[in-house]
Amino acid sequence: MEKNSNDSRNLELGFDVGHSSIGWAIVKNRKNNGELEQEFSSFELLGCGAVTFEADSCLAKKRREYRRQRRHIRSTRQRIKRMKLLLQHLKILSEEETPNCAWPWKLAAQVLADRRLLNWQELWCVLRWYAHNRGYDENRQWAENVEHQEEKEDNERLQAARELMAKYSTKSMAETICKDLGIDYLNDKKNSSTVRYKGYGAAFPRDIVVKEVRTILNKHIGKLKGVN
Repeated sequence: MEKNSNDSRNLELGFDVGHSSIGWAIVKNRKNNGELEQEFSSFELLGCGAVTFEADSCLAKKRREYRRQRRHIRSTRQRIKRMKLLLQHLKILSEEETPNCAWPWKLAAQVLADRRLLNWQELWCVLRWYAHNRGYDENRQWAENVEHQEEKEDNERLQAARELMAKYSTKSMAETICKDLGIDYLNDKKNSSTVRYKGYGAAFPRDIVVKEVRTILNKHIGKLKGVN
């Protein structure tokens, strides 16, 4: 069948690319002048549809994971930077006095158990650890805007954390991690473990994490300069 060469010039092809689907539509401009007409009546819908992909069978899943990792890294760095600026402004710690600690979870658990208090170098390590692991906020006001798959993954992490807390009969993230690592935080001798607790993919409830951070800070009021 002979095809009019002008037909192809009057076709408009549109795509709507989503995270796991692609919508498409083909419209024909009834005008033969090749110019885009603004009137809706000048177009004829020739076809439309959508192609969907399973979340685990397309690049969308990887893109979503990478995007989420970038957001997490950016927000964590900004959070720690603000903490540093505050402590330096209060003349509590200088840039040279912000050390690293390999077991901040143990220090936190010891404070929660009333076994010890921390100096500012130790408290900084604990606060920075919580900045990296601030938990999952299950009451997020913006939850309706989160992609369904991402929200599902968060709920699975939250459930994993609750199962760990139930397993060890603990009430805080720091104590739970110590128990899982097989470290007695009431004993100062052992600080390391071969267990990789992050392999569980657990995300502790935000309200529990906030409560233990406030408890740690409250225990230092009047006992450590700058904590009020």
